[in-house]
Amino acid sequence: MERSPARVRYTDYPAVQPLLSRAPLDDYSMGGTTVMEFNRNQYFLAGLVVFLLGVQMRMVEAFVLNERATQFLAQRIQDFKGNEVASASDLPSLFAAQAPIAKHRLEPPKWLGWALVSVGSVLILHSLAMKKPGG
Repeated sequence: MERSPARVRYTDYPAVQPLLSRAPLDDYSMGGTTVMEFNRNQYFLAGLVVFLLGVQMRMVEAFVLNERATQFLAQRIQDFKGNEVASASDLPSLFAAQAPIAKHRLEPPKWLGWALVSVGSVLILHSLAMKKPGG
């Protein structure tokens, strides 16, 4: 009796049987998706990265993008908004496309730096309160 591909199960293959006897699937998956738990070191690293990113946001007043990044950002915004610009002819858009693009300036708000520093600090302190991995 031959089964359709939609009805074949992992237990039908003999090569899979030794793998199933070593580790039950319930330990590593939950509803078909893999579950990964963070340990102390991963919390500490995530907290450190978020904390340093927050410090950088506090130290820098503005980020100035180069021409390539500015053009990429303008193209993505135009694709997102669609062609909302109505013109009588294509001539103005042709000249606008060939004109040099001014560098875009990003100014992050002050609260963003403080928020990232706070979240990073909480993650670092939480990691120090956890038990050591393997112990």
